Amino acid sequence: SPRAVDVLQGMKEAARSDRALLELGTRAFVAFVRGYGEHVCSYIFRWAALDAGSVARSFALLKLPRLKELRAGAAASPAAAEAPLLEEEDTRGIAFR
Repeated sequence: SPRAVDVLQGMKEAARSDRALLELGTRAFVAFVRGYGEHVCSYIFRWAALDAGSVARSFALLKLPRLKELRAGAAASPAAAEAPLLEEEDTRGIAFR
């Protein structure tokens, strides 16, 4: 929906202006991915069905963290093999507020 797009753009702008927000979003995404992959109800939380790119966008990430779970391979999500999961931005210049 247009409102959701506006909210996500606002979240990305906030992450571009404050490194603390960027790092919090990245840590939350990593925790989500690891928790999803290790969940005991694997018949409900199927790794193969997870769209990692959409999940990353929902956390307003500007760049994907390097995670073994996101690498293309036997144990990785099929979505990880699709290019690109996320249009990555250079985050080195983002300062803490």
